[in-house]
Amino acid sequence: MTFFPAVSVASSFLLFFTGLLPFMSMDFDVYSCPKYTVEMKNPRRETPIKLNACVKFIAKCCFSCFECVNFLLIKHMQARGIPVIQWVLNDPIDFKEAINNKVNGIMTDSPTALIKYLEDKDKYLQV
Repeated sequence: MTFFPAVSVASSFLLFFTGLLPFMSMDFDVYSCPKYTVEMKNPRRETPIKLNACVKFIAKCCFSCFECVNFLLIKHMQARGIPVIQWVLNDPIDFKEAINNKVNGIMTDSPTALIKYLEDKDKYLQV
């Protein structure tokens, strides 16, 4: 099984955004893509690297743009017969969004939280 390399995620996003992705060959069995997670949107701790406000703003804009197109990119890859796995999801809100987007798999640092979510998902679906 061949996974889509993380380095190629940005290029696939740009090709999709420009409309060129349908014309590119995909030699991968699985497309793994990052998700702009709740933890990234609302960090609980300061990062070890000090970034100025401008860099943080640009990064937030890029991730937000990726999140908007991500659903369509997921559907495009699946239509091409390539399963999609999102990473790294650790929050019930992220689990819910990934399941609603019908991804084929979820990577998490917290498998017990994902199992609990799946067991109690009716509670989260009402939120």
